[in-house]
Amino acid sequence: MKWAVKPWHLGFLGVSLLYGIYLRRRSAIVVPDMETSRNVWDQIIGFMLDPYYICYFLLPVWLFSSASEIRMHFTSTALIRYGTFSAWLRGSAVRMFSQTSVLMGIWLASAFVSSTGLHAAWGWSTASRSDSMTNQVLSVVSNYGLGPMLVLAMQILLVGVTLLACYLVMAASYCIWQRQITVYTVAAGFFITGVVSFRRSITTAPFLDPANFLLLHRAFEAYEPLWLTYVPMIVLIIVCFVVVRRRERFTGGGSRVPVQALIYLGLCVVGLFYALVFQLQSRADTLTDVLYAAFFGVSQEGFEWNLYLYQAIVFLGFTYLFLLALDNELSGRIYYVALRHGTGQQWFLRFMRPFASRLGLLLVGLVSAAYLVSLLGRGQPTSAPPARIPGEHAQMLYQFFVNGVLQVGCYLLIVFVVAWLSGRPMAGLFALGGLLIAGMPIVNGALIFPAALNSLGYVDLGWEGLVRITMVLILYLAVLLISALLIVRNPKFFFSERA
Repeated sequence: MKWAVKPWHLGFLGVSLLYGIYLRRRSAIVVPDMETSRNVWDQIIGFMLDPYYICYFLLPVWLFSSASEIRMHFTSTALIRYGTFSAWLRGSAVRMFSQTSVLMGIWLASAFVSSTGLHAAWGWSTASRSDSMTNQVLSVVSNYGLGPMLVLAMQILLVGVTLLACYLVMAASYCIWQRQITVYTVAAGFFITGVVSFRRSITTAPFLDPANFLLLHRAFEAYEPLWLTYVPMIVLIIVCFVVVRRRERFTGGGSRVPVQALIYLGLCVVGLFYALVFQLQSRADTLTDVLYAAFFGVSQEGFEWNLYLYQAIVFLGFTYLFLLALDNELSGRIYYVALRHGTGQQWFLRFMRPFASRLGLLLVGLVSAAYLVSLLGRGQPTSAPPARIPGEHAQMLYQFFVNGVLQVGCYLLIVFVVAWLSGRPMAGLFALGGLLIAGMPIVNGALIFPAALNSLGYVDLGWEGLVRITMVLILYLAVLLISALLIVRNPKFFFSERA
């Protein structure tokens, strides 16, 4: 690992020193009465938690240097030396870790230099604990119960991990698509979302709020317990390495797990951690609490977009993976497969069988993961009112497993029939969009369309309502299955040219 200081680091140091001095003088002008009661930690922690410095200077500088690093060091020579994309990613991660450490050191040194002349102390000053409009940041961290040195270490660690995660996402996107424009697009996305996040927090989904991973005082307000703040970025770093590794195996003929499936599984895991936040903000503490929060979907009373979208990502996302497999099947192998299996029905059953088993594994895996995630939040103190988790556990599991299998079965057959009749598998995307709209309560209030009927929000209906949903889904499933078998049985459809 090389701790090299580059020429632009001197410019970074100069700007940091000037901004630290500016913060010091501004504080003396705005609150002159508190200047005598301040100590070095007021200046150091205030500088390290300054949102304008992080958002408009540190973050864009890091994104630009990361993009330049990828452009200069990812060459054919480097790839030959490392052998694989994943090996290059590991080597560049080590190199960028050293660069992160250098920037953190310059930033910290600027904070200490700008605090020269203030009273030295081990603890917080009386000024830092005052709750005023000009002291909102320091008042949050100083009254949290942690010492200033621990807060400083946690902020440096949080920013360092987040910056490294940003770089790895950019590098992984380049390894996958091998286009520099992709790196610039990802960097621009990080910067824009960062600016929006600094100005307006996303309280309903804290893991989607970039400011929570760059400003410790925002993390104090978003996560309880605090260690959860570091989990999303660590998971993101691991996902980057896994995706690149799996991409190599997939393109090399080894593992047959495409990147789309890995992204899908990653979104499933992220949604479960979002449901954990719901649990930590309530007094609900049973096995099905996280499951209910994650797969609430819709109810007859209404829905929230964030809950409905996650439910759609899981189940319609599984259908999208099915659609990709169908497109691959029909693109070049259909005649060979048809001759090998003899009849359309035999091909259809062979093609559908793996997805039936994967669906079972998905549902069992989601319940198991929800249970494990719920264990992370047990025993955490909270002052929030008890959450209302309607229905018995048996009703919730019945809705998730029984109606879940039937609902996804309807999804698969709908897109199969649409894709097959149109001759273009990707036409199934229009069917997915229609199903997303049909699942909304304003459209499906009477529960007559096979869309989002496996939402746990319908547990409020009791056993009678759940069994009625089962009957509706069975009816649709039977009609769709018969239609699919008739389509593949007819040689006119089965052997027609697929455009």
